[in-house]
Amino acid sequence: MRDDRLYMELFAPGLSEHWEAVKVASFYDDLVGCGHKCNGFYGSRDWLTVDPSEIPGISEEICETIAKAKTADIKLLEIIKQAIEILDKK
Repeated sequence: MRDDRLYMELFAPGLSEHWEAVKVASFYDDLVGCGHKCNGFYGSRDWLTVDPSEIPGISEEICETIAKAKTADIKLLEIIKQAIEILDKK
């Protein structure tokens, strides 16, 4: 980061609980794992040879994964929003 002042503010004690929330293993797994899982759906299958009877199950799993990722994204954005509000009060 070019703005060292802002960079140092990110380590303020008032923000530590927010960063700890991001480190929670299940939250991290949801956020990153969903991306990997979606990539696996699209990249690892030969869609020309997939049995059509499997498509509803695959589709349902993709939708569940995207919903889980959306929930994790909303949590992360809320944490970032709270951190910005704290920094704006300084």
